[in-house]
Amino acid sequence: MSLEPTPLLLGLQVLNLMAVLCWITGQAWMWRVQVAGAANRQAIRVATSLAATLALFSGAGLLAL
Repeated sequence: MSLEPTPLLLGLQVLNLMAVLCWITGQAWMWRVQVAGAANRQAIRVATSLAATLALFSGAGLLAL
């Protein structure tokens, strides 16, 4: 087995990192939205949920490799 990372592994790592960062950013923004009382709560909640789902699935893909 080669020790070099394959393009698939590198792609999954990048996807996982981006998804986790988006999820964390969405969580931080959720606090700001609740304090400000903005009407855009639903959009941020949906985006955060999608990022969390993507992070979970890409992380599971990394574990499967």
